[in-house]
Amino acid sequence: MDERRIKVEFSSRQMVIIVALIALAAIMLPISVQAATGSSVNITDPNKSTYKAKVSGVGALLTGICSWNNISTPTCATVTNHSLNTVVNGGFVNAGTDIPPLFPLSKVLTINDTTSDFLRAAAFDPNEEVEISGITVSNYSAVPLKVTIQMRHQATTCTAGGGTLVQDLEEVYAAANQTVHLSFPQPIVAAGDGVNEFCVDAAPSGSNAPSSDVRVTIVGYEF
Repeated sequence: MDERRIKVEFSSRQMVIIVALIALAAIMLPISVQAATGSSVNITDPNKSTYKAKVSGVGALLTGICSWNNISTPTCATVTNHSLNTVVNGGFVNAGTDIPPLFPLSKVLTINDTTSDFLRAAAFDPNEEVEISGITVSNYSAVPLKVTIQMRHQATTCTAGGGTLVQDLEEVYAAANQTVHLSFPQPIVAAGDGVNEFCVDAAPSGSNAPSSDVRVTIVGYEF
């Protein structure tokens, strides 16, 4: 049986068209594959392409605030109870007012020459801070009273005058039958140390005459 051969010849114009169609197919294929999921873009470090940004399983861009001088094993910020804290170069850095406040704080505390009162029954988280923007002291008695706003380490539940004194935040002298109001454009800050829960309370300070009756209104924010 004779062997038959078919010889197909293409002109140069046909060859150009065939090559162009193959190239176009190669370009369009990845676009059609990704049309349902969006464009694929890599965000990388300009100096080291292996360091790439990542996206979580729910589509959130994973980010971190890290120490700039340690790329391979950076010290990054953590977010706890909506408060942003980080340790950078051995120092504790709190973003503070750069973060919207969690909750407004406002309470009228009742004290006298022997008793204290607290701003909130539940202790504040070690990674939070309290910023006090205003204090009003109203003395309803015929004797003066010196009032101290304090930060105290206490676990879980605040008790009047309990725990360990950390610092006096402010001291206010209220004359008999007088009201004193203090505003703080730059808030007074009671910042957690990252370890101990804490409370804020109002207490009598020093020696005071008996039978005092004072209300202390504290206004601020929890961060």
